[in-house]
Amino acid sequence: MGVPEEIRAIERPKNTIVAPYGKNSDRYAVRERVGCRYKEGRRIPVTGRTVGHIIDGKFVPINDTQTAQPVSQAPVDLKDWANVTLCYNLSSNILEELLGIYDRNDAYKLFNISILRVCYPGIKDHELKDVYEECFLSEIFKDVSLSKNIVSKFWSDIGRTYSRICRFMENRVRMVENNHHIIIDGTLKSNKSSINILSDYSRKSRLKGSKDISLLYAYDLESEEPICSKCYPGNMIDATLYEDFIDENNITKGIIVADRGFSSSCAKMKFANNKDLHFINPLRRNSIYIKIIVL
Repeated sequence: MGVPEEIRAIERPKNTIVAPYGKNSDRYAVRERVGCRYKEGRRIPVTGRTVGHIIDGKFVPINDTQTAQPVSQAPVDLKDWANVTLCYNLSSNILEELLGIYDRNDAYKLFNISILRVCYPGIKDHELKDVYEECFLSEIFKDVSLSKNIVSKFWSDIGRTYSRICRFMENRVRMVENNHHIIIDGTLKSNKSSINILSDYSRKSRLKGSKDISLLYAYDLESEEPICSKCYPGNMIDATLYEDFIDENNITKGIIVADRGFSSSCAKMKFANNKDLHFINPLRRNSIYIKIIVL
């Protein structure tokens, strides 16, 4: 079916033709004329891409930016803003500390992943890239590589450079203000993994029925910020854990929140040289001190 004269007469770009399409050939596309080819001695016109359509008696051009990519490949233009922006504003000092230890790209990866894990609890490594692109972090920090394979290798590289982790935590300990208090506490986390070399039977295993790992951490009481942490085998005694944790992170002041597995006599012996290092140890139920205090 040919194109009606009134359709061909509608103003359109030069070197274009009108091509009918659709079930009834009643819709019209405007296509470029890109040249000619010879066939059996005859010149046959060659048409190119569609540059527009005839709609309601007018030529309507195609917006190239809309047809350049399918929507599956198009950039995200609606992004989460409030949660990640608030977290970034409150923790920007952490980025400065990371930049003092790590390469810029590594520091950006660590900082962005940390914010994503805070704002989107339970997020998996293979989800980081999509969530990063769907929130405002991708506007604040451009082109941070967080694909599944990159993140997997990144964690391995971070773990192999353990000395940098120690330096980062030591720096955080030194930056605690003099009038602030450092609280040092620990907990047992159930872990039955046969791969994790820290999993072992603790003194609570007979009640819990599982292996544990010991997690020690220090935080600033006034600012309510974590400072440093470390994992230990579940079967180590508390006194050994605290001594190693304090020595490794160079903690010379603070309050240790202990339990009955941390003997007072051992604590006095271990920390006698640090006058600003104290501990809180619960009394046993049959302790004579209870009667003295009551009386």
